[in-house]
Amino acid sequence: MASRDRGHFLSIDKFFQFRFNTHYSAPLKFQAKMDTFKKYLRPLVLIVLLVGLLGGAYYLYQNQDSTNKAPTSRKVERQVITLNKSFEYPVSNTDTSLSPLKVTFVTAQLTNRILVSRKPQYARSGTKYLMLNLLLENENTKRINFKTRDIVRLIDNNGKKFAPSYFNKTVAVEGDSAKKDVVGFLVPIDIKNFKIQYGPLAGSKQTLELKFK
Repeated sequence: MASRDRGHFLSIDKFFQFRFNTHYSAPLKFQAKMDTFKKYLRPLVLIVLLVGLLGGAYYLYQNQDSTNKAPTSRKVERQVITLNKSFEYPVSNTDTSLSPLKVTFVTAQLTNRILVSRKPQYARSGTKYLMLNLLLENENTKRINFKTRDIVRLIDNNGKKFAPSYFNKTVAVEGDSAKKDVVGFLVPIDIKNFKIQYGPLAGSKQTLELKFK
């Protein structure tokens, strides 16, 4: 009987030992999974933060770039009038053998888009560009270096004169040739009529009336 009871109690002891080990094996496996998850969690969080920072920086850059340009519209608006008004500009006060430079105002245009250093530039809200296209003709055999910005002024309603805001620094007109040039002003968008003064800085001046629709 004693041996039977011992065998019986041994089997019970093994049973509780099995239940004990089974009870604690699940938390150990869960802890192992948590350790693995924590191992990959930190790099994942760093990647998400990095992507967020890069995205925020890109958004700020795009927003700042758009604010600096401040275009009224991406649609190009242009109104052109034909002028064909010419005058002669003396190129030298000492060399009388040189013929005057013939300057012709070919067209005038109001637009919201121009090219600056071959890149498009849009006018800011409430403004437009007044551009004057000219043709310079040199009948001499010598090259003439000419500054168109010195001969053109925009006169406002109060009689104040404004030099061009957009121009080429110096235009080299080769002998016996013609060359195109352009000067421009930034003007209010609601003004349609303009007065242009032209002529030598120290000489007599003439005026040109521009009327847009």
